[in-house]
Amino acid sequence: MSQETTNGAWLELVKRTMMKGDEIKVRGSVIKELQNQSITIDPLWPFITFEARNYNMDYCKKELLWKINGDKRDDRIQEYAKMWESVKNNDGTFNSNYGHYWFTNLGVDKAVCQIIHDKHTRRASIPMLAAEHIGIDVKDSVCTEAMTFLVRKDKLNCHVHMRSSDQVFGLGTDLPSFSLVQRLVLALINDTYPEIEMGTLTVVAASSHIYERHFELYDKLDVTNPKVKPMCNDHWMPIPSYDEAGFLIERSYVGLRQMDLHREAAGQLCQWLVSGGDL
Repeated sequence: MSQETTNGAWLELVKRTMMKGDEIKVRGSVIKELQNQSITIDPLWPFITFEARNYNMDYCKKELLWKINGDKRDDRIQEYAKMWESVKNNDGTFNSNYGHYWFTNLGVDKAVCQIIHDKHTRRASIPMLAAEHIGIDVKDSVCTEAMTFLVRKDKLNCHVHMRSSDQVFGLGTDLPSFSLVQRLVLALINDTYPEIEMGTLTVVAASSHIYERHFELYDKLDVTNPKVKPMCNDHWMPIPSYDEAGFLIERSYVGLRQMDLHREAAGQLCQWLVSGGDL
């Protein structure tokens, strides 16, 4: 698997949705939707690099830093994407800061412990969508229901189930976000099981959709031969060592306002994260 695998899987999903999707209106927005769709990618290459997609890597890194912070009240992300202002809850929180479930709620730690206890466990899951997220008055309803990690044939595979998935802006940051967590889990279980390697990342969505404002993207893609941005170092999200994975998770408990990812000891993944600028 490779970068071509990721681009190809995403392009096929977009094509299928634009050609066969049902056009409906949801919360005032027109979308094309397919139900129960999945996409499987190589988590080593989690970025969508078509020129027409015009992917903003610096923003992606800032959102990852925000999630590592794991603070639902951290509103700094609003400075970089106006969308976040519209989903901010009345109490000032963001339910979609996934780091809250991965780190603050010890989701990664618990998943890792399950795998270390039983290599082939089916219990290495991180719940994310909760009952309190789906009330009528809740502005920020978590799109991701859960992440589950399975070790099979000495490969760490990640399975993500979502109630709702925006194929353009949503998957653009979701795929790298899920891949980051998969890297951390792999680094931490490798200390016990050094033979385990990176497997696949599969995302399944009950509602997989494209918003009307992105319909024109389909025409720009030239689906027969879409142009791809030249590969560069930014497209490689480093795999952390055991120590660096522990460093990131430990610092997430303290909060990014008090952590220093710039120091050399932090490792290549930390350096890659801050290369997009501080949050």
